[in-house]
Amino acid sequence: SVMMKKRGLSDVVTTVLLILLVLAAVIIVWAFARVFILDNSAKIDTGVFNVGFSIPSKNVVITEDNNITFKLTRSAGEAELEAVNVIIEDNEGNRVVKRIDGSINELGSKTIIILRFEHNLTSIKRIAVAPIVLNKDGNEIIGNEVVSYKIKGDEEGSILTLPASSCTGSETQSCSGSNECKNYQQTCSAGTWGTCIELGNKIDGTSCSIGVCVVGSCVSAPTDYIAYWAFENDFIDNSGNGHEGTGQGGVGFAAGKLDQGASFDGINDRIEIPHTGSINLGADGSKFSISLWFKTSGNVGVWADHLIGKASDTSNLPNPLGVSLQLDNKISFSSNEAGSAHTATSTLAYNDNSWHHIVGVRDDNDLYLYLDGILVASNTGGSIGDTRSSSPLQIGTYTTGAVSGEWFNGKIDDVKIYNRVVNANEVSSIYYS
Repeated sequence: SVMMKKRGLSDVVTTVLLILLVLAAVIIVWAFARVFILDNSAKIDTGVFNVGFSIPSKNVVITEDNNITFKLTRSAGEAELEAVNVIIEDNEGNRVVKRIDGSINELGSKTIIILRFEHNLTSIKRIAVAPIVLNKDGNEIIGNEVVSYKIKGDEEGSILTLPASSCTGSETQSCSGSNECKNYQQTCSAGTWGTCIELGNKIDGTSCSIGVCVVGSCVSAPTDYIAYWAFENDFIDNSGNGHEGTGQGGVGFAAGKLDQGASFDGINDRIEIPHTGSINLGADGSKFSISLWFKTSGNVGVWADHLIGKASDTSNLPNPLGVSLQLDNKISFSSNEAGSAHTATSTLAYNDNSWHHIVGVRDDNDLYLYLDGILVASNTGGSIGDTRSSSPLQIGTYTTGAVSGEWFNGKIDDVKIYNRVVNANEVSSIYYS
């Protein structure tokens, strides 16, 4: 009987010990789990997995120099987007990650521009995007790739641009260039200039060396400008719309990019075109484009040298409409309103005593700057109001209004103004023609 009692007590003790061991194990596991959960709760609350993007079809443009432009559209999702990582992959599997700062509103879009020197790849096979969001503690969390776009070469937007061919008859022109799209030919219309481009990843079985072929059609330079000054020893508006200019301060003529051009001394030379409603561009939601050639070897003086512009009527903010050479000799295209500047500026300087072609485009609230046929800068996603001015349009400076201007020292030729958006292919055709 005593033995049975001892044995029963022993069983109880053993059971209690087992229960205590199990409880201890649970406590230890919970301690580790709690740390893990606390450490990762910030990631869970960010909504990373609610951030989605898309790259709309036919919105990827890759130039001959491998500069990349595409539109990125964000889907619905409440995460606080801080930036995105753009992943660029070449045909050999090499990857470059480029961080693009700035938020994109839900259902909003942003134009992404990545220049060749920023990725330095010789071919482009795939573009992907990963979100960078802030958690509740304000720390950055990098998400996984949420969109991947494979360069197929059969999208109209996925193009490369080659020098134009001169078509003197209904002859066949060969497609050639650094992309090595061989064995492809296209027929141009008689008497036109255009950009030879061609779609398709392979043409007649020949692969392109950079994954996207160039084009197969002739795109003529647009002629629906509302003002055009060729500066062939005069300041006549060759559009026929009567926007005749007047040379002031001793503007001269010299060899231009196309025949003659206007020459400015950087002291007091300018061309003034009287204000009219048709060239009073910059209304809220407006679309317009400015094209010109320029050449300079000098350095900018006080603040900026203005190639073309209008002064503001009411504020100390210059260039409600204009193209300027900045203090660091970079090019800027502006459409400014009182109290708010909107500018797209190049990354390189252009005071190299060579001719360069500029096209500045305003498309509602977005600005685009092309240099020598290539999109080099943009300013998108903002809100541009009414930037119109009753001041005269001036070439070589702007001197009226509340702000005195600076003077351009160099040559300007073939200035054209369009009251619409000139697209990338048209920009290329103007440059090569």
